[in-house]
Amino acid sequence: MAKSKYRLRVKPTFLSDLDNVLLHIAEISGSTDTAMRFFDKINAEIANRLDFAEAFERFYPYEGSPCYYRIYIGSYTIFYIVSEGVMEVRRLLYSGADYASHLE
Repeated sequence: MAKSKYRLRVKPTFLSDLDNVLLHIAEISGSTDTAMRFFDKINAEIANRLDFAEAFERFYPYEGSPCYYRIYIGSYTIFYIVSEGVMEVRRLLYSGADYASHLE
């Protein structure tokens, strides 16, 4: 496998969000397999962005915020920034959430 253009960094807030979402999916569906399929999809979507992380629509959730990018997966949105060759995955939020209040 070729080396990706960007390095990946995952923030603890994203990992916490991910844990909560996976638990919610497992509880609602009654299936850990469903939660694991969602987990695999998240990992695949993040990996797919590593070669062209900045090629997507820029998003500024509030005045003065850093430039975020979004990955949509079902009812959830992954938020990441790109800085100095690093794709930093920051949050996983329900798509109906108030983004500005949840993003740094």
